[in-house]
Amino acid sequence: MPQIQEIERKIKGVRSLKDIVHSMRSLAAVNLYKAEKALQSIRKYRVMIQEGLGLADHLISDRTRVTDKADLPTGCLIFTSDQGLSGSFNERIIDFVQDQSTQYRKPLYMVCGVRGQDLLKQKKIDVFLNISAPTSLDGTKRAMRDLSDTLYLHFNEGRFGSLILFYNVYASAGRFTPTVVPILPLDATRFAGKKSLRTSPHLYLTPEELLPLLIEEYLFIELYRAFVESIASENGSRLRSMDNAGKNIDKKIDELMQLYRISRQEEITSEMLEIISGAEAIEIAR
Repeated sequence: MPQIQEIERKIKGVRSLKDIVHSMRSLAAVNLYKAEKALQSIRKYRVMIQEGLGLADHLISDRTRVTDKADLPTGCLIFTSDQGLSGSFNERIIDFVQDQSTQYRKPLYMVCGVRGQDLLKQKKIDVFLNISAPTSLDGTKRAMRDLSDTLYLHFNEGRFGSLILFYNVYASAGRFTPTVVPILPLDATRFAGKKSLRTSPHLYLTPEELLPLLIEEYLFIELYRAFVESIASENGSRLRSMDNAGKNIDKKIDELMQLYRISRQEEITSEMLEIISGAEAIEIAR
């Protein structure tokens, strides 16, 4: 039976771990709440932009359209995380990418998040570009700026001719669905059916002026949505993982406390037997 001091040391260590898990759970819950609130607006605005592109498809001539560079690689931008302890969040999106990527011409992998890059390297898949992933909604502004500038640079340099986003779409804490969204080349006909307006809008810009603005908003909201969906999925998965970890820690503490009580009882029994034996020895000596 372990010594009492050793059991007490283990109990103290496990309780310290529980405090860490509780802190991580609280942070994940805050990040998840903010992302959930943001997603409500983002998803609605995304639909509005898609409806605008659907309407613009009938107004924009062929010469103003963004065309495909079919001979260039396909840019596959994957959203993962920098931090761990998020369940199967990273593994599922990477497995999904691996299953889907055979459909695309010369996939060029770009990863947001260190964990995704590490998983791809384990699978012997080259990573062209890796950027840091924000862990909360507060960090998305800088990440969006860095990512947009980098994508624009490589697209203009001809590193890739089309762009596809891979990310987890948030459903609820611990539940998400890997998805793929084609971004470039822009095909406004995909949104032709997304029309909720009863009358055509009044245009104050020429088609040539309107298209770049719509495309800019389209790219912004698609990238922003990918970031926030991924952040919500990551923190929801981490929240569920911390809940499970907390339950396992409580179970471990109960086991150690039970072992402590048994050891303590045996120690008391041993001391009592020593006292009784000593008393009997004294009695015999008399």
